[in-house]
Amino acid sequence: MTTRTVFIPSEHKPYYRKVPVEFEFHPGQSALQKMKNVKALQDAWSLDHPDARLLEVSTKSPEDTGRRLSPFNLTRTLYSLNKEFPVENIVQASKVLDQGGPYYDLLGTDPLSAKQDPRTTGKLEAYSLEGELYPASPDFLFYTWIYAMAVLENNLQ
Repeated sequence: MTTRTVFIPSEHKPYYRKVPVEFEFHPGQSALQKMKNVKALQDAWSLDHPDARLLEVSTKSPEDTGRRLSPFNLTRTLYSLNKEFPVENIVQASKVLDQGGPYYDLLGTDPLSAKQDPRTTGKLEAYSLEGELYPASPDFLFYTWIYAMAVLENNLQ
């Protein structure tokens, strides 16, 4: 068994609440195993919430909307380059760490390679994007901002 967090919209700040859901975990890295885990999480959720649907936001989502909203697939245009890139690549490429960065060459790789690039680990000091410097704290803010802008740009709201 394992536990994952489900985010539920709320009318009050922070406009969501976290609900832990326990389900039977299927170990392994294959796409089939990941899809089994998505289904197991959704099945466990529906036991206590039969009228509420979950949207898995990942490349392994059973729904097209969930796959499109994955940071590996969702793109945002960088106007300085007049080109769009996956959200994951933009975030990883923009990191300024104690050991170096930003690493804009990561914009041209696939999202998984960008996320796993060893240069993107270390003490995060800031983000640098299109000539602007953004704070590293709070740690979720830059990622959330890039992601939200990409959702708006792609008219997915």
